[in-house]
Amino acid sequence: MTTLPRRLSAEFAADACATFKTCTAQMDASLQTTINYFVERNFIERAYFEALDKLSKKMIADTTTTTHPDLTATKAWAGLSQLTQSLSSHHQQISACIDVVIQDLHKTKTTQQSKLDDVRKVVKKSSKEYDEMKLVQVPKMKNAYFKKSKECEAAEKKSGNGFSTVKMNKELETAESSYRYGVQELEEMRQGFERTREIAQRTTQKLEHDRIVAVQALLTTYTDAERKLGRAGGEAVDKCSVLIDAIKPAEDARHFLAEFERNWPAATPLYYESYTHGKAKDMVFGVPLETLLRGHPTDGIPAVLFKCIQALNARGLQKEGLYRMSGKKSEMTELKRQLEHDVHAVDLMTEKWDVRSIANLVKLYLRQLPVPVFPFPPAERSAYAELGEAERVTLLRGKINTLPRGHLTVLKYLVDHLSRVIQQSAHNKMTGPNLSLIFGPIMFQEQMEAISPEALQAPGGPISHFFQKSETRLPAAAERLDLTQYQLFKTDAALEDLVAFRDRLGLTAVPARTDSLEAEKP
Repeated sequence: MTTLPRRLSAEFAADACATFKTCTAQMDASLQTTINYFVERNFIERAYFEALDKLSKKMIADTTTTTHPDLTATKAWAGLSQLTQSLSSHHQQISACIDVVIQDLHKTKTTQQSKLDDVRKVVKKSSKEYDEMKLVQVPKMKNAYFKKSKECEAAEKKSGNGFSTVKMNKELETAESSYRYGVQELEEMRQGFERTREIAQRTTQKLEHDRIVAVQALLTTYTDAERKLGRAGGEAVDKCSVLIDAIKPAEDARHFLAEFERNWPAATPLYYESYTHGKAKDMVFGVPLETLLRGHPTDGIPAVLFKCIQALNARGLQKEGLYRMSGKKSEMTELKRQLEHDVHAVDLMTEKWDVRSIANLVKLYLRQLPVPVFPFPPAERSAYAELGEAERVTLLRGKINTLPRGHLTVLKYLVDHLSRVIQQSAHNKMTGPNLSLIFGPIMFQEQMEAISPEALQAPGGPISHFFQKSETRLPAAAERLDLTQYQLFKTDAALEDLVAFRDRLGLTAVPARTDSLEAEKP
């Protein structure tokens, strides 16, 4: 059984390559030890049967020249001569059997060595890239971010009015953005490094299992040949066979796996650390859905989205202006900070948190996704609105079938929630068209901003309250509003159809509570 080296530090992937090399080198050594044994054993066996063959020929020659062939003593000697010749033949067969065993062991070693060399190259490359990012690039980004934060802090104190220059704030935002992106990229690399570790683990476990099976089979062949030598050596051979027959490859491989896990544990994630609020254990805002699912492979949805929507379903569905009326920005900012610090420690079911702030956080989360939940460009949706009902359902079903698993799960969850909101429209005043006006730009992530929430009740209608990305009101006469684009937002048939036809589109199988960000075990 292969014995693994010292425990690998989870913080430095550089040890991974050396650990894996040492581990697999011991696998090679174990196989080579078996080969060496049979080479020496065959040397002894060959010398033995050649000596017996020489002796038997001499005995036969002596027997043929005897003058008293009928004597009982001479017959006994002739019988002994034949026994010696028979023993020489048996041992020659043992030697031939050992030759085959040695050849098969060399083939096993060659195959194992080739596969191990391929895995070693992958481990070496992955370790080098992961260490470079974790030990050099991310610390460099963090230092730049903290340095810029301190410079801005010093500038604010020096200025006396509590504000730093616009340029320094911009540089600070750039440094923080680079640091956050670096941490996110490192996490993706860690996941890739973890997949490399799992591949290395599975490969070496299988090779170890195959080696044990091959050695067991060859030892069985050898002992069967030895057993044919006769009862004199049978007891010793049987004792060895008991041990060989007792070999359990699966159990030995499981032991190997346990030692592998102890000596090469999973790499520890590196969390984003805010300059002002400390470590954010659950950094989920702005993180792609598929990245979250790779890090936490379940059939659930992001924890922050689950908790927010559960709270809204429980105590916000009848709130007038839900999703339309904004909560306090300071409360939403604090809620976001607490959720990123530890999403499982925040209780959104209490009245402490205003449902409007929770609703704003849902919109913020969806808006910050690098890839929208349901990619559907405005031009395509404009043409979609002109289709008949059957064609619209067919087109939507085709698009839904191409969504990644994480996006489809979130879409089902959102459609179920929006359906609940619409069912309470008599209380919350949020009808299907109202929700599509707000959630269309969020769900599909339009290039232009959505109409402001106040526009729904303004005397002049939504057009007078349309904003550009710079968040400044359009001049009255300097520019003309794109009414075609407005019409798309006003009558977003795609989003309304997702809710109205959810049964026909297969969006009703909403998962139970299966949080994709599991709480840490104490």
